[in-house]
Amino acid sequence: RSQRRALARLRRAGLVEEASPGTATLTPAGRSRATTISEQRMLWSLWLRHGTSSLVPAGAEPTPWTIGSLLGHAGAAELRERAGVEAAPDG
Repeated sequence: RSQRRALARLRRAGLVEEASPGTATLTPAGRSRATTISEQRMLWSLWLRHGTSSLVPAGAEPTPWTIGSLLGHAGAAELRERAGVEAAPDG
C-alpha cells in the first residue's frame, strides 16, 4: 500500500511512468533527478573523505543536498581530482 502511494507521488511528479501494471520506469526527468542525486551523494562522500574547509565558502555548512552548489563546478572538479574520481558523464 505504501509502495503504491510512493509510486503515485513519483508519477504525479513526472519522475516515473507505468510500463505495465505494477511496473514503473523512470521518465527522462526521473533519470535526470536520479543522476543529480547520485552526483550529490558522491560529492558528499568525497568531501567527507577528502575535502577541506577551503573548498567551501567561509561560514557555510555543507549538507548532502547543498555540497554541489557550495563547491560549484570548479570546487567539485578539484574535489574529484583530489580523490582521483572522474566526473559523471552528462545525460
